[in-house]
Amino acid sequence: MRKRSKRVKRPISALISPNEHATIMLLPRMHLELMLNQAVELKYQQSVLGIFNIAVAIAHFQENEAMQRQYQAAQDVMVQLIREERQPTAAERAFLLQCFNVADRTIGIQNKVQLVRAIEFVDRIIADGDAVQQGAS
Repeated sequence: MRKRSKRVKRPISALISPNEHATIMLLPRMHLELMLNQAVELKYQQSVLGIFNIAVAIAHFQENEAMQRQYQAAQDVMVQLIREERQPTAAERAFLLQCFNVADRTIGIQNKVQLVRAIEFVDRIIADGDAVQQGAS
């Protein structure tokens, strides 16, 4: 008689498609460009901050402390801009653009399960009132 396998079958998770990646990142990318080059708009700033929130969650789940610190620094800059209702300085612009590009690549190489897990984590933190987003509003 054959022994039963104790292995748990897990669903195979595919990487997000280019269309899904574009759907997630297109509007925040446009908001970043508008935020860097036009008048202050809270909606644009919060959209960019949301991408950094997701990137922090992904870095946390991957236990990548260096990336987590970088994204948290970008969050801090965004929160400061929101609180002070101002545009970023030249140095802040360069830093935010660099961090956003890295976050864009990071999000683009995630599988669907990891990305959904990160988004749900951010939503849960916001609902609990512990998110960077809440402190900025």
